[in-house]
Amino acid sequence: MMMKYSTLLITAALFCFWAADSEAGYRETKWGMTFDQVAKIKPGLKRAAPVREDHTTAGNISITHFGHPTHATYMFDKTGLMEVSIVVPFVDPDVKKNEKLARQLYDQAYAQFVKDYGKPVAKRKEDGMNAADWLEGDTKTTILYLGVFGHAVMVTYKPNK
Repeated sequence: MMMKYSTLLITAALFCFWAADSEAGYRETKWGMTFDQVAKIKPGLKRAAPVREDHTTAGNISITHFGHPTHATYMFDKTGLMEVSIVVPFVDPDVKKNEKLARQLYDQAYAQFVKDYGKPVAKRKEDGMNAADWLEGDTKTTILYLGVFGHAVMVTYKPNK
């Protein structure tokens, strides 16, 4: 029964990436848009403090699919929209369970990206992190497994410069 529950949770979380793309409004945005332009596409976007020094502002939106919280952050610099990140955190008190679920989600998401976009143009593996990059038009997509300070899977979209 636990295996079926874990598989269901991973499948639901994997769906979050593609559903979150749509619900977060990422696919409707264009690089360089202002915060106000993006907020019109996704009215739930809330202004937030910049994440890094090179950002002028950020916008956050929380989405829930199948009871699993997903967080999208839109980052802006002086030229406009410059990055979108969607994060699926694993916050169960059982750390080993979080690691297993996050790694399973990363592996399934990686396989889906390969199926949809072909082999990644780059792969990296470091202590507590796996990452792979794809280039599509004017966008660089990166999927990351983060296991350093907790466990999460993140997808980032940035301009392909």
